[in-house]
Amino acid sequence: MEPSTKQEIVNWIMNATRAAVSGNWEAVNAQAAAEQLNISRNLASQYLNQLVHENVLLKINSRPVCFLHIRALEELTGLRIRREMFEDLDEFHDYIRGQHHSFQSLIGFDGSLADCIEQIRIAAYYPPNGLPMMLIGKRGTGKSLLCSLTFQYMKSMDILSDDAVYIRSSFHASGTRNEAVIKKLFADKESVIRKNRTGLMVLEKFHRLDKPLQTRVLDFVDQLNTEKNSSWRVILTSEPTESHEIENFWRNRIPVIAYCPELKQRSRQEKERMVLQFFVREENSIQKAVRISRKVFTHLVDYRFDNNIEGLQSEIRKMCARAYLYQKDETALSIHSYYFSEELLNNITVEKDFEEELWISPRQREELNEKQEEYGLGEAVYDAFREAESGERPFTAVLDQLYQVFQRRMKEYTYQFIEEEAPEKRPADVIYEGLVTFVENRFHCVIPRNFAKMLQACLRRQMLGLGEKEERRQEAETFKRCLYEKYQQEAEAVEYLSGLIEVNLGIKPDDTTVILSMAGLKYYNQQLSDSHLSAVIICHGTSTASSMAEAVNTLLGRHIFDALDMPLHIPMEKIAETLKNYVEKSCMSSRMIILVDMGSLELIDEKLRTLPGIRLGIMNHVSTSLAVHIGSMLLEGREIPDILREASADSVSAYRLIESEEKNKEPAILFMGEKGTDIALKMKELFWSSFPKEIPVKALYWNTGQQNSLEDYIRDSEYHILFSIGVDRYELLDTPHLDISEVITLNRNPRVYEILNDYFTEEEIRTLLNNLVKNFSLQNIIQHLTILNPVTLTDRIEVSLDLLQHYLNIRFKPNTIMSLYIHLSFLIERLVTKNPIESCRDPELFKKERSGFITMVEKSFQNITDHYHVEIPISEIAYIYEFIEHNDDGEN
Repeated sequence: MEPSTKQEIVNWIMNATRAAVSGNWEAVNAQAAAEQLNISRNLASQYLNQLVHENVLLKINSRPVCFLHIRALEELTGLRIRREMFEDLDEFHDYIRGQHHSFQSLIGFDGSLADCIEQIRIAAYYPPNGLPMMLIGKRGTGKSLLCSLTFQYMKSMDILSDDAVYIRSSFHASGTRNEAVIKKLFADKESVIRKNRTGLMVLEKFHRLDKPLQTRVLDFVDQLNTEKNSSWRVILTSEPTESHEIENFWRNRIPVIAYCPELKQRSRQEKERMVLQFFVREENSIQKAVRISRKVFTHLVDYRFDNNIEGLQSEIRKMCARAYLYQKDETALSIHSYYFSEELLNNITVEKDFEEELWISPRQREELNEKQEEYGLGEAVYDAFREAESGERPFTAVLDQLYQVFQRRMKEYTYQFIEEEAPEKRPADVIYEGLVTFVENRFHCVIPRNFAKMLQACLRRQMLGLGEKEERRQEAETFKRCLYEKYQQEAEAVEYLSGLIEVNLGIKPDDTTVILSMAGLKYYNQQLSDSHLSAVIICHGTSTASSMAEAVNTLLGRHIFDALDMPLHIPMEKIAETLKNYVEKSCMSSRMIILVDMGSLELIDEKLRTLPGIRLGIMNHVSTSLAVHIGSMLLEGREIPDILREASADSVSAYRLIESEEKNKEPAILFMGEKGTDIALKMKELFWSSFPKEIPVKALYWNTGQQNSLEDYIRDSEYHILFSIGVDRYELLDTPHLDISEVITLNRNPRVYEILNDYFTEEEIRTLLNNLVKNFSLQNIIQHLTILNPVTLTDRIEVSLDLLQHYLNIRFKPNTIMSLYIHLSFLIERLVTKNPIESCRDPELFKKERSGFITMVEKSFQNITDHYHVEIPISEIAYIYEFIEHNDDGEN
């Protein structure tokens, strides 16, 4: 059935909301809807306003009026939106800033603490009752504060209800006292969890327990996590352990583990903000202004406190107390070096030069920092630009002001620590650094390593609505166009970087980020190299072309080849269209060679021949040696016809047949799906994307309904199958198996964990597990594996499963519930696409023996069948029955 116009508008506005959050506000008005959906503007406006009244959209009375999809906006920002009407964009942005999650009050929430906060949010949102998590950090790193803010965050996001309680308990060095603590929390009839239905429980100093008591506590936590009538979240905190056995035990039992960085691992800018903030707090406490010497400020920032942030705050309080004793009658306290404690005085650097003492006002400095963060480039840059436009100042004055902003931003992300103490890189860091490195290689320019950090922070602030204010955006766009006209090569490089970010991360950098990126390229590079010497490799497979291009470019010592990886089953016409779009958008021009792995060159020729003013060479059957040969000839400056003739003549394959013994079979992981679907392939993509590095393991696929049975397939395979992953549970004799609900806790399967140890280090396994938690979240699995809207689908399945459990008078186990979500998603997709399961051993006998179950399913799933206009046949109901019988014995 074709979707209604109203539903088409809903689908369109969900995607357009993402563009608006990235800064493209022209994409979310009635005129844009009319043009995109080919309807009248009045009809589009009528439907949009109707959706506002239905609390589906919010409305911003700007010019033109803008509309945003509330749920899409909540997913993008992590906020709960409680308003539907705003007077203008400024009011909307102020609302977003004011509503943003409690963590924004933390110094480093978008920097050194970003990964830790992301892990907290993952644990908080996972259905149905979140995931238990552990915060690991040395004393004084801020674990208690993070837990407190987590509670505020969960209540503000309606993860916990208003009557939720915050329970904080600490374990002791004495085992007998800990027994009493555990009993009071979990085991007594009057225990905390019996008295309260919902809340956040923080169990501090978990490392003090011996392993048996840790096991006991975690058993209670697991039980609490699955209880029907409670909604408890649990956070364990611990200092780092030197015991590898205990650390492995934690990884096996606790799904989410986050690390609080030490003070010495925080950026210099974050440490400066902490010093200023702590002095401002003392000012507020004693009701007296404070000024600190430059020497005091620098020494506090650079000193390594044993108790981290706690030690820094304590030292500042003691300094203010000493100063107050001697200066209580003064209008302001002056903090000199001699107010340091003995330990800090013994480590201070003695200066030999006599210089006038410089004084810093913490309050004024902190307010300046906040103003600079809020207003993007700052007034000085725009003043200089306006004066340059009017001819009052040369344009070099604008660049000078811009360089100052750029250097200040870069300084925020320059870490002041020795290499072995650098914080562990997060997956997002690797992505950003990879994109920047790609631009470096492509344009042969210099980009400092902390440029990626600055870029990442700019985009994060942009997503949070913390960029330039609305009234500045037009001027920022004019400024960007001016820079593009004056510095075309830098503009070409920045546009290329922006395109990479949008393709890989789904975020289009705003004008402020683009301007800062151009400033960086101009600052560190006198002139960029010409990028017109290039080629592209296009292959089928997840990363075939990328791996080949990387190897060839490394061997050639220069970036010559780009890469386009194409899905395995994509038709040749689509490949040709992709190539055409690539050539049109590419920065390269006159000298380009395209290498493909297989397929007809005629279709590619027909597509590309229509492009004006090009001379391209295309060659198939690409290999690493062929690409190296062609790249070498490009570097020599040879003409394209000569290169193609010589490369074609030299491309001769040789072979030898080598028979391998059984024990030398190539290792593989088997992915199992359902007949008539590509579920197995999609599961493989999710699982493979979680790997922290490539490993020499093949991916194999098997679907139910194949001619040979699963056991026969494994026995006869030419590969050594390490373990299998599928939607269903299977009992295989010699091969470990994970159903899809067990993937995020695969470390609890000792056989699978032992296999992974052969390919990954302990650190890499930790990264793998964190990636699996994100990639195999229920929402992500359903969104990745089905064609239907995952939000609507999961909401309706949740209602149906609750009703079915009620009718059956049982409670399904959590793993069974997650598996049913996935099974039912595929079931509904099969029905919508008119491809139901038709095989059933004896449908008439099933109807006779299980008539009650059939009625329960039909009543439970009525909200789904009505919404999608489908009927569930007996064969599918029998499939649901067999699945529940096979996977879950239920709990009365």
